[in-house]
Amino acid sequence: MFLKHLSIGRNAEQKNSFNKNYIHFNPCKGNKLVDLPEQYEHSSAKYYIEGVQGIYPVTSFMELRDIDLTRLRT
Repeated sequence: MFLKHLSIGRNAEQKNSFNKNYIHFNPCKGNKLVDLPEQYEHSSAKYYIEGVQGIYPVTSFMELRDIDLTRLRT
């Protein structure tokens, strides 16, 4: 919520990019766990930058658009 004011007036793609960059660069700041976002073991940055899956699989929203979620009801 505290970032909401930073993205007012941006379109959805810009907001998504801003938020991804904010999250991915956190390990590079402060305690400086890594030099580059894609070097952080628990980050999805490597997927977005190099197209390589890391420890946790990343699913692109483009892959989700073809899934019929109504059929997943139990």
